[in-house]
Amino acid sequence: MDFYEITNIKGAGTTNIQTNYVLNDENPLEGISYYRLKQVDFDGSFELSYVVDVNLKASSKFELIGISPSPASSFTYLTLNATANDNAIINIYDNKGGLLVKDVVEVKEGSNEIKLDISTFPSGIYLLSVTGNNSIVNTRVVKSENYLY
Repeated sequence: MDFYEITNIKGAGTTNIQTNYVLNDENPLEGISYYRLKQVDFDGSFELSYVVDVNLKASSKFELIGISPSPASSFTYLTLNATANDNAIINIYDNKGGLLVKDVVEVKEGSNEIKLDISTFPSGIYLLSVTGNNSIVNTRVVKSENYLY
């Protein structure tokens, strides 16, 4: 196993008092990474700590595949691709920015179809916003009473 130095922190020197050191990996890799400490004395001798593993799971990103039918009168379906399992916050806003719908749905990695009930909305154009841990997708929803769906 190969290890790469992330940083070097100057020690406190010889002391009888416990000294704690903290470091955050600012650029962690997705998946399993292994960490260890190397404590080097003034004479160049060193000790290695035990190895710890950290599993960083990927944050989901959303890609809008489509919304259909559009326009619609009662229901429309949002097709969304997710790169990982996540919770998606669905918000629908009117043309004045008023929040009409706020819902949380669970999405799975891959393609997801989400049914949206717009039957109580007056005809018009609405903003649909889908937010996840690491992604925001916006599109519009068109409601028209003249369509069967």
